[in-house]
Amino acid sequence: MIRAATKLCERDSDYARFARFYLTYSRQFRRNYTIEIAAAHILMTLPTSYIFMYENESGEFIGFVQYYYEPDRHTAFIDSAILMEEYRSSRVFYEGIRDLVRHICSKYPTVRRIRFHALAENRYLNRLYGKFADRIGERDNGGDPEYIYSSEVSRLKAYLRLES
Repeated sequence: MIRAATKLCERDSDYARFARFYLTYSRQFRRNYTIEIAAAHILMTLPTSYIFMYENESGEFIGFVQYYYEPDRHTAFIDSAILMEEYRSSRVFYEGIRDLVRHICSKYPTVRRIRFHALAENRYLNRLYGKFADRIGERDNGGDPEYIYSSEVSRLKAYLRLES
């Protein structure tokens, strides 16, 4: 089984690895996601967001979750995430989100909810997210509708079998 190690971006070299990966794989977000949009996203969001990196056993960068805390510090918003296709599985997703929730809760114990989004056309993600979150809205992202989800931390911890 493939294991992924997690690490928070902290050094310039970490951010450089993230930026290269993001620019390389950003078309996975949607078909019309151009390199210009990807570069602008990095420049606009990096100063206020955190990057949770995933590495394989060889230390190769295989994915990330980019998130930020809303001003009230009670909500964490997962802005973007990509995992290389060959590493995707239910178990890796489960372990990855579990590690992220643990990290968020330890860094900011005031966080009470976690929000995230998925393209409306992505039936797999929408079905998966519906298991542990409520759909609370919809937004347009570059001409593509997205659903916004929210989950109370207590509900997410129960789903992930984490101690409260």
